[in-house]
Amino acid sequence: MDSIKLNIAEAIAKVLEKDTEEILAAIETPKDSKMGDFAYPCFKLASVFKKAPVMIATDIKDKLGDVEGVSKVEVVAGYLNFFADNSTVVETTVKNILTKGDACYN
Repeated sequence: MDSIKLNIAEAIAKVLEKDTEEILAAIETPKDSKMGDFAYPCFKLASVFKKAPVMIATDIKDKLGDVEGVSKVEVVAGYLNFFADNSTVVETTVKNILTKGDACYN
């Protein structure tokens, strides 16, 4: 999931022309899993862009394009909510288990 979070941060950073690390630090995990796997709050950007957070989130979403490992992006109350692609999560998890499993036996 860390690689998906990094992909999200890189995509947002590209749209906003900001540092990836700054975006990465702002990405949250929603309290309710129905809201997605990751969320990027747009409230701090309101004073910069002179727009409502919902409008900013919508603008970013429209410019994002595809994000590797993400199946869906939604705008909810000033947040960009990202849903991880389940097949990517499973594939990454299995690869990690196999890689770390081999290390245990060597």
